[in-house]
Amino acid sequence: MILFKLAFKDLTNNKVQSLLIVLNIAIGLIGFVTLIHFKGAIETSILSKSKETLGADFGISSRSPLDKATEEIVEGNLPDNFEKTQVLETLSMVSNVEGKSRLVQIKAVENNFPFYGKIQLSSNQEFSNIFVEDSVMVYPEILTQLELEVGGTIKVGKKDFTVAGIVLDDSAAGIDTGMAPRLYLDLNKLAGTDLISAQSLAWHRLLFKTPNTSEDQLVEIKSRLDSNQNFPENVRVFTHRTNSEQTGRLLNYLADYLGLAAVAALFLSAIGVIFLIRSYIGERIKVIATMQSLGFQQRDCFYVFLIQVVLLGMVSGWITLGFSYGLLRALIDITNNLVASPLYINYGVGFVMYCLLTAVTIAFLISLPILFQLYGIRPAMVFTESHRGSLRSNGWSRLFFALNILIFWAGSIFISNSIQVGSYFIAGFLGSAVVFALLFYGVLFIAWKIIGGSSLIFRHAALNLVRRPIPTLASFISLSLGLLLINLIPQLETSLQSEMQSPETSKLPSLFMFDIQEEQIESLENLIKSKNAPLHQVSPMVRARLMEVNDKPFERAAEEGFTREQQRENRFRNRGFNLSYREQLSESETLVSGKPFSGVFSGNPDDLAEISIEQRFADRLDLEIGDTLTFDIQSIPIKGKIINKRSVKWTSFQPNFFILFQPGVLEPAPKTFLASIGAVEFNLKESLQSSIVELMPNVSIIDVTRLVSRLVDITKQMSLALKAMAGMSLLVGFLVMYSVISHQLRERKWDINLLKAIGANFSFIRGSVLVEYLTISIIASLFGSALSIFASYVASSILFEGIWVFNLTVPLATFVVVNALTFLVGITTTNRYLSRPIDLN
Repeated sequence: MILFKLAFKDLTNNKVQSLLIVLNIAIGLIGFVTLIHFKGAIETSILSKSKETLGADFGISSRSPLDKATEEIVEGNLPDNFEKTQVLETLSMVSNVEGKSRLVQIKAVENNFPFYGKIQLSSNQEFSNIFVEDSVMVYPEILTQLELEVGGTIKVGKKDFTVAGIVLDDSAAGIDTGMAPRLYLDLNKLAGTDLISAQSLAWHRLLFKTPNTSEDQLVEIKSRLDSNQNFPENVRVFTHRTNSEQTGRLLNYLADYLGLAAVAALFLSAIGVIFLIRSYIGERIKVIATMQSLGFQQRDCFYVFLIQVVLLGMVSGWITLGFSYGLLRALIDITNNLVASPLYINYGVGFVMYCLLTAVTIAFLISLPILFQLYGIRPAMVFTESHRGSLRSNGWSRLFFALNILIFWAGSIFISNSIQVGSYFIAGFLGSAVVFALLFYGVLFIAWKIIGGSSLIFRHAALNLVRRPIPTLASFISLSLGLLLINLIPQLETSLQSEMQSPETSKLPSLFMFDIQEEQIESLENLIKSKNAPLHQVSPMVRARLMEVNDKPFERAAEEGFTREQQRENRFRNRGFNLSYREQLSESETLVSGKPFSGVFSGNPDDLAEISIEQRFADRLDLEIGDTLTFDIQSIPIKGKIINKRSVKWTSFQPNFFILFQPGVLEPAPKTFLASIGAVEFNLKESLQSSIVELMPNVSIIDVTRLVSRLVDITKQMSLALKAMAGMSLLVGFLVMYSVISHQLRERKWDINLLKAIGANFSFIRGSVLVEYLTISIIASLFGSALSIFASYVASSILFEGIWVFNLTVPLATFVVVNALTFLVGITTTNRYLSRPIDLN
C-alpha cells in the first residue's frame, strides 16, 4: 500500500508531466483502437450476414453454363435434405421507350430465391410478381437514370418488361460498391432477351440450402469437391462465408492502409512516451537513490514507477475510449456512404475493457526499457556533484527495446494483413528516421559554417541541440514523420483525381464496350463512323484455362490465405484467363523486357506461338521469359512461349489483357470483342449509347465518365478517413515536440537562471530558445514535405503508373501552421521561466 501511496502522490505533485504522458499515450492509441474495431466491424458485418448475402449455404459458379454432370457431383456430396436454385448474373444495357439507356447488373433468379434474407420492396409490392408476368424489380437509381416510374416499360435485350416494383433493401447486395444498379427478373424469361450467348460475360450460379449443416461440414464438402479429379477446374466452389469475404475486399484494403497510419501514430506516440518517462525518472534519480539509502529495495522503486505507468495507462484508456467512440462513429458513417450494406458496431462492455486494457498494455510495454534502467541507480548517486544524475541502458532495457520494435513490426503485418506491406512500412519508417537524423545534423553543420561565426544566438542554440541529441532527435523525427504522412495523402489524392478527371491528359475514353459479337464488328464500326466518333482498340477476347507451365500441371491454390498477397495470388491462380492477340502494343502498354512479336504465327507445328505477359501478373504466378504455357480453349490445347514482359497502364480504361498471343493463333477460337470510344461531348455520347443499344442490345456499355465520377467520390471518402489518421500522426508529432520543449526548459531551468545571473538579457535567452526549436520545426517541415512529395511521385508514376500532379497548398499550409505553433509554444513557455526569480539551488 505504501508503494501505491508514493506512486499516486508523486503523480499528483507533477500534474503537467503526468498529463503530457497521458496525452501522448491516448492520442497514439485513439487511431489504433479505432482501426482495430473498424476492421472488426467489417468482419462481423460480412460474416454475420454471409448467408443473407449469398441467399444460401453453399454454391458453385462458372463463366459458362453448368452441365448436369457437374450438378450431380455436387449433389452427391451434399446431405439428402438440400434445396437448390439457379442464378445468373451479368452486366447489360437496358433502355426506356425513348431509347435512353444505362448499364445495369441483371440478376436472373428462380422463384425460390433467396433461401435466406429478403428483398424488401416499396409498399404493396411483392417480389413474386416477376414470376407471374413479364416484370422486373429494380433499384431506385435505375428509375431516376431512365426517367421511369413503377408500371413503366423497360427494354432488356430484345424484350420489353414492366417495372413491377422498387427494391428498397437487398440482403443479397452485401458489402459492395457496385459498378451498376441491380435489376431482378425471372430466369425463365431471360432466354427471350437474347442477351446470353456461349461467349457472354456472365456468372452462372447454382445455390444450395443445406439445413443443419455446420460451417466445418460445408468447408469439408468444398474441400472434397476441390480435390475431385472429375470436377471441372473452371467451376468455383464456395460456402456462404468464403463468398462474403470477397465482397468486403475494398473495405478490407481501406482498413489495412488506415491501420498503417494508426500504427505510425502509435509509433510516434511511443517515441514521446519513452522520452517523457525517461525525463520524468531522470529528474528523480537522487530521490530514488535516497529511497534506497533509507532501506527501499531496487524492485520497490521499480514497482513504484510501474504503478505510475499503470495508472497513467488507465487514464489514457478512458480518454482513448471517448475519442475512439467519436472517431469510429465518423468512420462508420463515411464507410456507409460507400457500400450497399451498412456496417454496425457494438459499443458495449467489451469495447470499454479493450480500450482500457490496450492502453495499460501499451504503456507497460513502452515503459519497460526505461523502467529496467532503474536497476542501475545506486545509493551512492546521492553524493554526485551534478544537480541530476543520468540513466544508463543495460541488457534488460536493450532486450525490451528490441522486443518493442518486433512488436511494432508484427503489429504492422497484422493490421495490414501483409508481410510485405507491413515489413516495408516498418523498414521505411525506421529508415526515414535515420535519414532524417543524418540530414538534420548535416543541415545544422552547414548552417553553423555559414552563419555560426557571426551569430552568438545561433551558436548557443546549435550547441544546445548538439549537446542533447536524444530529445532533439525525438522531436525532430516525430514531427518529420508526422508531416510526411499528413502531406503524402493529399499529394496522392490530387494525382489520382487529376488522372481520372482529365481525359485530355490521361486519354480516358468516354465509353467502354464489351460482349460485342464477331459478326457485329462491321456494323458497330459503320455506326460509330457515321457519328464522327473515334473507335479505339477493337480487341478480341478468348476465354481459356491455364493447364500447364513448362509441361507441368499448373498448381491451383486454396482460396484461404492470411496475407493480402496470398489471397491475391490465390485468386489469380484459380481464375479463368482472358486471352487476346494484337500485332503491336497499344498506347497504354510498354515493353519492359524481352523482344516484340515477330509477326503473324507461322503455323509450323514445330514452332511455339509467342506470348506477351503483364509483368506484375508474371511475378504473382512466378512466370519468366522462356516459360511455356499450355491453355485449354474449349478442350483444345494451345501452347505458347513467353517472349516478353510489358507494363500496362490499367487506369487508361482501354481494353487491356494480362496475356497476349501473337496474331495467327487464336483467330479460330470462339470469342467476343471489347472496344472503346474516345472522348466525345455529352450529347454525342448519349446518342451513341442509345444507337448502339437499339442496334445491338446484347452489347454492354460502361459510361467511363460516370464510373470515374463514382471512383472519385469513393477516393474522396477514403481520403477523408486517411487524412484523419495522418492528422493524428501529426498531432502526436507536435505533442512530442511540445513535450520536448516543455521538459527541456524545465531541465534547463538552472542554465537559464545562470545566464540571467551573469547578465544575459531576456531577448538573448528567448531568442536562443526560439532559434533552437524553430530550427527543429523548420527543417522537419521542409524534410517531411519534401519526402512526401518524392514518395507521392514514386507511388503515382512508378507504382500506379499514372500521372503525377504537384500539390503545393498542403505543404505550405502545414509549414506555416507547424512553425507558428512552435513559435507560440516556445515563446510562452520561455517567458514563464524568464519571469521567475533567479534560483541556482
